[in-house]
Amino acid sequence: YSSGTQNVAMGYEALKGFTTGTNNIAIGYQASVALTTATMTVTIGYLAGNSITTGGTNIMIGREAGKNISTTTSNVIIGNRAGLHLGGSGADNHANRNVIIGHAAGRGDSGPSIAKGHYSVVIGDQAQYHFKSGSQNVHIGYQSGYYNQNGNYNVTIGSGAGSRATGSSNTFIGFRSGQGNSSAPYSSGGSNVALGYESLTAFTTAFHSVAIGHSAMKDNSTGNYNTAVGNNAMRENTTGGAN
Repeated sequence: YSSGTQNVAMGYEALKGFTTGTNNIAIGYQASVALTTATMTVTIGYLAGNSITTGGTNIMIGREAGKNISTTTSNVIIGNRAGLHLGGSGADNHANRNVIIGHAAGRGDSGPSIAKGHYSVVIGDQAQYHFKSGSQNVHIGYQSGYYNQNGNYNVTIGSGAGSRATGSSNTFIGFRSGQGNSSAPYSSGGSNVALGYESLTAFTTAFHSVAIGHSAMKDNSTGNYNTAVGNNAMRENTTGGAN
């Protein structure tokens, strides 16, 4: 039988399988239906936290929010299908201590897709939509970091900022700043800084460049080690480096 205490369940099959789990709240159709021993977990919404078993101290609010999480811990996931394919039960398929807020934010590709994606903050409609194994990223804004699957230590703030950037250690702030190439394999360059409206927008493999200002280095694709400061600074440079 089930000996868990101090639980709240409302909705068809909500918290149906709990055994020793305590201090949980499950509200909605099959919310936390598979939960057994997890503690201090909140799931609210249709199929929210549907697969969680032993992972505790998670908060999942929204339709199918965190649906595939099973053993991961300490995540905050809020929004329709936010973190939908986050986590999984395999030893190498965990995602802990992430904050994901927004419609389909950190959704991931079909099937549990995140392997060791930890300590990230993802806020905005479809922000880091293809979230997979990257850790310690900050993506804020509509489709910010949209295609970033495995990159680490990135900061993208603004609508479309770094949306096609797949590398690591980039800082892009501003509308479409560091947006990247429009087709696969998108933009793998890393260690870049772009601040301003559509700055460093066209980069592909460029790295170690700094672009500050409206459309600064906008057309730069592969040029490395450049510094451009000011409105339209080095806007038409495409491959030149060390400027």
